Amino acid sequence: MTSFDMAIWRSPALEALLGGPLDETGLSDAAVEALVAEQVRESEVLEFKARPYPGAPPSAPLSWTAEQELAKDITALANTGGGLLLVGVREADGAASAAVSFPDDPEALIQRLGRALINHSAPAPRVAWIPIAAVAGGHYLAVIVPPSPLAPHAVTGQRGDSRRPLHWFVRDGADTRPLAESEVAERYRTRFRGVNDRQIRRERVAAEGRDWLGRSDELWLWAATVPHAPVPAVLDARAVQDATAWWQTDYLFASPLGRTLDASSQPIAGPGRTVFTGLPWRDDDDPAEPRGAYLELHADGSAFAATPVEANTGPDGGIGDTTLVDDLTAIVDACLSWTIRQAGAWGTADLLTGLRDGRAADGELSRPLELVTNFYGTTRRQRGTRRLDRPPAVAIALDLTTVGTRRGRLAATGSAAAAVLQWFGLPEAPQIAPDGTLRTSRWGAANRERQIEQWADDHAIPRTR
Repeated sequence: MTSFDMAIWRSPALEALLGGPLDETGLSDAAVEALVAEQVRESEVLEFKARPYPGAPPSAPLSWTAEQELAKDITALANTGGGLLLVGVREADGAASAAVSFPDDPEALIQRLGRALINHSAPAPRVAWIPIAAVAGGHYLAVIVPPSPLAPHAVTGQRGDSRRPLHWFVRDGADTRPLAESEVAERYRTRFRGVNDRQIRRERVAAEGRDWLGRSDELWLWAATVPHAPVPAVLDARAVQDATAWWQTDYLFASPLGRTLDASSQPIAGPGRTVFTGLPWRDDDDPAEPRGAYLELHADGSAFAATPVEANTGPDGGIGDTTLVDDLTAIVDACLSWTIRQAGAWGTADLLTGLRDGRAADGELSRPLELVTNFYGTTRRQRGTRRLDRPPAVAIALDLTTVGTRRGRLAATGSAAAAVLQWFGLPEAPQIAPDGTLRTSRWGAANRERQIEQWADDHAIPRTR
């Protein structure tokens, strides 16, 4: 089992029924009992099973085994848009009628059912198995099935059958039905269109954010995150209030060198997103103009953040590698934290990062850019690095299950920083190891080391010299 510090998958419909998030806190004995007491009905996103798949239903239209029945129920949810399978709840006429916990060892059960899903689905959808301890004894089992970019998922025939036929299912309201051949073909077309749509979406989020940065005269370091399964949310007054509360109150973070994103202005609504930046300097300033920092929080879970990177290096121009890594830590953590807060700590996402020179056209630099270091008070180009004539741009695919913790987000930052630094000729980010460990002696001046050590200890990040 995997433990998350954020919701595994965000489904407003299911969260309303459970009275909490889709994780170990929201999926509780009390939540199961409430579903039964309120006789909640099965739906397109919710299915009940009384027992942990002991055998095939007598009315099954195919020669089903318990393993195939499990694969059918899970793939049907994955093929429709995600949902929750609750094992240990009896239903009558489609409504929850009784909670029937089972004595099985939950770890052994999860291993058995996990193998069954792999053996009898193609491709196997990604799910989260959450055992729920019953107050009266025994357990229930929640199976969270997020939307899958790999749909349609098929149920395979029995091993030993040379044909091993494939069967596709989908939720139809509270029922599960097989897909017709024409529907299967359309689902495959949707899968391939989805790849293209995701690429278009990620490029649009990054490009629109960079366009706003082009209204300033700064050199910006930016990052963007775009989940592969975006939340079907719209921007309204409540969504703006929610984003504002998260940014100004709930999310508090400073980088290892103590920097924060100075995006403290009042929220500004944009198409599908809430925008924050620095406070206006003059009464007639456009409140949406990027100042000090820039942040876009999209209702669907995407995010874009930027900070002026030259300002933190010094007045002599260029970028220090420590400055770049520290600034990237702040903006990547903000973007990823918002994405998993909205979309859940599950599935995959794209992380994009690069530089945007507000004094030049997008994709260009107003002057060649160097990676610099400070040597006895003099800023000079780092030995063995190259000068850039165009800004770097990097795209990395991330598994969101790995970034549900601060260490995971730090490891993602290290990967992104390494990809940017390679444009300058450095092989990696010396400050962060690939597993998210901080190398405290690589953050510049000796007097910084204790500061970095304290930051690592405060955030439960492993460290080495």
